[in-house]
Amino acid sequence: RLYVASGYRTMSALDAATGNVVWTQAVDVPLRGAPTLAGNRIYVVDIDNQLIAFNTQTGQQDWSYRGIVEPARIMRASSPAVTGDTVIAPFSSGEITAIRATNGQPVWNEVLSRTSRTSALSEIRDIAGRPVISRGTVYAVSHSGVMSALDATSGQPRWSLPIAGVNAPLPAGDVVYVVSKNGELTLVRRDTGQVYWTRDLNENLVRQEGGFLGFFDRTVRPE
Repeated sequence: RLYVASGYRTMSALDAATGNVVWTQAVDVPLRGAPTLAGNRIYVVDIDNQLIAFNTQTGQQDWSYRGIVEPARIMRASSPAVTGDTVIAPFSSGEITAIRATNGQPVWNEVLSRTSRTSALSEIRDIAGRPVISRGTVYAVSHSGVMSALDATSGQPRWSLPIAGVNAPLPAGDVVYVVSKNGELTLVRRDTGQVYWTRDLNENLVRQEGGFLGFFDRTVRPE
């Protein structure tokens, strides 16, 4: 099966071999991100910050959970993450919410939001990168400047850093990699949030005549 969420206000299941439509379910508003499959349900977030759970066999809506409506968002969409019987849903309001997969009841809620006096863009609180669940911890980063590690069971913050991003963090071994919206790659210790180093990925990006951009080795003088 291929499951497709559409901005034309439909959720569909297709036969992966033939492309034939198995079922299509209409929804009230456009769906804004790729669906997540777990067990016998499909989870997807619409543009009004509503998480909807569809039955994979029938297409019927099992339940829904509505977050805070937030019109200001990044022009990209995130997807829910699932661990066991818990769905971790990111919203454009900066909320990250754990919801019981069986009945749609909220388990915990945390807001990743920080207002900056020097940047009006911090008012956009969207969690545009998919939350990542690893070793019982949820890692997520918001556009407004908060990266947090949360206990997957209780939602209790383990640590947070003032990093603004639109991509999912990457846990690997005992560290977590994260790229900020300014193009800085930061290596963080997984359990404490200690920053080991930060590297500007744009440091060798220079502008040529005519407005083109390119990467150059600064140690070599062009002829």
